[in-house]
Amino acid sequence: MDLPSDEVVRPRDALDVATLANYLRRFDRRRPVVALTVPPGEQDPVVDVAQVLEQVRGRADVVVIQRADLTWALAEQLGREAAVFGGACRVYPPGDDWLADPRRTPLHLAHTPAARSALPQRLSADLERQLQLAERPAAQSWRRSEAVSRQRRAVRVATPRPAAHHGGVVAPPGPPAPAPQGGPSPRSLGGAFPTRPALAGESSPGLPGPAPPAGPTPRPPGLVSAGGPLPRPPAPVPQGGPLPGPPAPASQGGPLPRPPGLAPPAGPRPRPPQGGPLPGPPKGGSPAGPSPRPPDPTPPPEEAPADFAGPGEVTLIDNLPAARRLSRYLRSRGRRYPVVVASRATGQSAAFPDTAELARELRGIAQVVEITRPNVAWELSSNLPADCQTYGGSSRVYPVGIDWLDRPQSLRLHLAYRMDERPVVTSRILSDALRQSAAQTYSSARPVAGSELVAGTVMGVRGGAAWVQLDNSQSQLDMAVIWPELVADEIPPERLFCKDMRVSGLMDPASRRIDVRPSRRLAAEALAGHQPGLTVPGRVVRVEPRSCRVELFPGQVVKLAAEDVAETPDLRFVLTVGETLPVLIVEREADGDQWLLSIKEAGEEVVPAPSLLPDGPPWLELSPPPEPAVAESQVAPWAGFDPGDLSKLVPADMDSATEIIGGLCRELVLAQQEAVKAGRERESARLELAGARTRQRASEQELAKTAAELAALRRGSLSGGETYFEDEAEQLDFEIRLAWAKRIPAAEKDRRPLADWSYSDHFFDTLRALQGIDRTKIVDVIVEVLTGLDAELRGRDLHQLRSGQGGDDPVRLGPNGETYWRVALQVGTASARRLHYMRRHDKGVELASVRLHDDLRT
Repeated sequence: MDLPSDEVVRPRDALDVATLANYLRRFDRRRPVVALTVPPGEQDPVVDVAQVLEQVRGRADVVVIQRADLTWALAEQLGREAAVFGGACRVYPPGDDWLADPRRTPLHLAHTPAARSALPQRLSADLERQLQLAERPAAQSWRRSEAVSRQRRAVRVATPRPAAHHGGVVAPPGPPAPAPQGGPSPRSLGGAFPTRPALAGESSPGLPGPAPPAGPTPRPPGLVSAGGPLPRPPAPVPQGGPLPGPPAPASQGGPLPRPPGLAPPAGPRPRPPQGGPLPGPPKGGSPAGPSPRPPDPTPPPEEAPADFAGPGEVTLIDNLPAARRLSRYLRSRGRRYPVVVASRATGQSAAFPDTAELARELRGIAQVVEITRPNVAWELSSNLPADCQTYGGSSRVYPVGIDWLDRPQSLRLHLAYRMDERPVVTSRILSDALRQSAAQTYSSARPVAGSELVAGTVMGVRGGAAWVQLDNSQSQLDMAVIWPELVADEIPPERLFCKDMRVSGLMDPASRRIDVRPSRRLAAEALAGHQPGLTVPGRVVRVEPRSCRVELFPGQVVKLAAEDVAETPDLRFVLTVGETLPVLIVEREADGDQWLLSIKEAGEEVVPAPSLLPDGPPWLELSPPPEPAVAESQVAPWAGFDPGDLSKLVPADMDSATEIIGGLCRELVLAQQEAVKAGRERESARLELAGARTRQRASEQELAKTAAELAALRRGSLSGGETYFEDEAEQLDFEIRLAWAKRIPAAEKDRRPLADWSYSDHFFDTLRALQGIDRTKIVDVIVEVLTGLDAELRGRDLHQLRSGQGGDDPVRLGPNGETYWRVALQVGTASARRLHYMRRHDKGVELASVRLHDDLRT
């Protein structure tokens, strides 16, 4: 389901409802959304959908929720006050301000005859009002949002902060006590984030900590300041860790600041897990200030601020205006590069990652920014959404675009606590930035200044990268490197490069890095040879109880229903995310967008997977069968130990100690033997489970083959010309009921009955004239239409029948406003056949015709 859309959008399952809910919650949504529901027992909304489309004319999204369970799913996503159900309609305004009070968004009910008659007019008036609001100039909206943002920041700065409490006694403000040598800083102990210091020229009583001394500072090589002189570096940090920052003001339920002179708690310093939100600061401002709203709408596209450093250099953000410009730049749609933002911990004169090395390695790939002062980091954080902030020695990589604003959990958080962790955190950030750059379209990336087009031969893969011998090199030591993260995310280099493989691309002379992204094959080209009937490798990327998703090529993911995988109540018992399995291509649309796959019917001969780069190795290999892991005995050091040997080490008057130690040694040997035995039993159980899964999949495939043979026999009996009725309609009625009785299990027949159906005047004329398709296939698809299965099977490509090939052509309607639908009988063949039918107002179906793909007549 794609949003925004100029056509009617009809959610089909809970996943589509979740997509709709996320779209309604987006703060940068510019179009209203008209949500129409269907009354119980009816087929269409109370309001004429065609009239709504005529009114919006592509200026709003129109969503029709036909099933009651989907309206309940939407209520669970948005809350009951923001939901729409039971034939009611609602117009959701642009943006996300309506979430603050959903009751202000009118719900137009259809619970009485009077309400039903007034509903079209009320909805039309509400929709027209929202369209007028949405068409206001974007510049005025942005200026108004900026003014509100400045006013909120002023309110936060002016709000007085309470002094900290220590056991009920008000502690006077003052500078914090330095951390004892070797002890952690207060922030590392999980305390509240320090209060945001006052801006220049503001009085801020009760805020501890000395102001940074003024005066120019010599600029280190390779560093560029963004907006003004750099602050003087702080005093040297005592050995054992940085000086602690100002203590956090006390709040109800939060930790109390440590009084001066109190030793830090004992124990190891806790380390938050990699990825996820930063622990500590209030989202968007000081603890005492009001809770901030989500960030202001995304500004118009813009390039990097004028004071940003050039390629290969680090931009230092050392003042509040520069932090605000950086926040606007990060939220700009016009940004072409990922941005690495590294912050300095309190008392540190440099960031934990080596930003100069990052700038050199990421030259032409990503921009590198270093925030030098805590109050500047807090200003940046107050202008970014929750869980997207960077401060206190942490670092993040902000990808291109603005999708990360809706998915802050996708931003990885890189933490370090000591300077000896610099190589590790620098390597992690480098890989993350390369992945973010590879995710963007290579056509939008700019070549590095001075880059040259080179070609060479891959000599091998070492250190997680491919080493290339250039064609014009004068020495065998003159090598270049290709980072796999810059080609594809989470694919090992052995699946991208192989020895003696030819590569070409743009090389940056400074870093000797080759960019081969323009050579990466597109999915349509790589999968051109994947035709129906072939068995190919597929990687499982998602498993749900009744469906799974398989990736045939990076970016080409196909959903499989449970009946195409295994006969099991829950696919999570037989599939594992990440494993590679053989998959049979049953059918494929000519343009490659629609696939029908089957794991159950996969053959034994598997075609190799395509390569991601020309002349490269297959990007996938089938998962090897599980091998038994030999559990090595851990009792060797103690197995031959004789407790009597203790007498040589223990004096004679220590007999009791000797007995105690000997007893403990014997218990240790027994415990280790039991552990080894339990490990072997666990490994045996794991292998048995893996073998059971393999045997079950083999049984399912064998059963599927037998079922296919039986189906072929049935098709032969039905298509052999055996007729039971002289009337065509009665004969087809018999075949439809027979196919329904055989296909639908007895336990589901009550849930999937056949709807009442009829035939158009020309249906049998088109059926007789159509050649090249088995009659049994037509009967099976008719059963899917009459039971509603066609709306659940993606391969049927169910959509409304239009009067032309264009997406803007009007849909075809019956004489009384009924809707005509179109469902696929074939895919992946020339002149694929389609079944046209009409949904009647009485919930019945009129089978209209059987046509070729390009024939759009009813």
